[in-house]
Amino acid sequence: MSKILVLGANGFIGQNIIKTFLTINKHEVIPHTRNDSSYSSSEFANLLKKVEVVINCTGIGLSKLYKTTQTNSKLTQDICSAIVTANNDVTIFHLSTIKAYNYEARSDPYALDKAQSERVFQDFNLLSKTCILRIPTITGFNDPNFTPFISLLKKFKFPLVKANLPKLNIISVSSLAKTMHNLMNNYKDYTGQIVYILNNNNITWNEFVQSIGKASITLSLNNMKILWFIISIQNYFIKERVPFPKERFNDLFVYDWAIEKSCKTIMLNDDIIDLLRNIDEKKI
Repeated sequence: MSKILVLGANGFIGQNIIKTFLTINKHEVIPHTRNDSSYSSSEFANLLKKVEVVINCTGIGLSKLYKTTQTNSKLTQDICSAIVTANNDVTIFHLSTIKAYNYEARSDPYALDKAQSERVFQDFNLLSKTCILRIPTITGFNDPNFTPFISLLKKFKFPLVKANLPKLNIISVSSLAKTMHNLMNNYKDYTGQIVYILNNNNITWNEFVQSIGKASITLSLNNMKILWFIISIQNYFIKERVPFPKERFNDLFVYDWAIEKSCKTIMLNDDIIDLLRNIDEKKI
């Protein structure tokens, strides 16, 4: 049995990882949030000395990056500094994103921030102890990021888009958690590597809209961009949320993010349509 410290335990991904690990009851899991203790505290240093593995689920999503001065790279620096100071021989699993491999240098703040976070482990000479997990869009029941989007989709007829659309790579948070648990069985085999966790079953926006029978008209990409902008403004001023930034528009309708071919890949078989249908309690 391994002792595992899960950082970001109150987050959407962290909560589900802890729930899955506790259900299987094979490893001892210690949850940690930034409210428990700061990464520079003696309390956090003592936790690091008790564990063999750290799973870093801390993160500032794209929507939150618009509303805070904090960054993922700064959080990662604080965590790595604490690990080095504690002089602890831990294995680190760091949750990154497929967008970190940004070889076309796209102007996406989340992609750029996450790429910088990956470089932090090299700066602290921790790369040989770290497995960087590049994951796609993660969602599931009551997802705080996708629920507003899916709820809107269920209430109104959304248009198809006349364009060469990218494939959407989405996996469930429960599948990610189970995969993480499996990785713990031989966790030292993954150190010093970048590993992708992806879905074999990818669909486009049009395929998803057609699958739930909500298509009304077909718009050009430019007209869809105008509609998206209107929705974004309404949500920002009415609900004080930013679930519809332009970068998410690009992910759905424009960009097909590339995968670094030299890296190891774990392929899942989640049903994206079923997954998106059941994000919230409302039936389509």
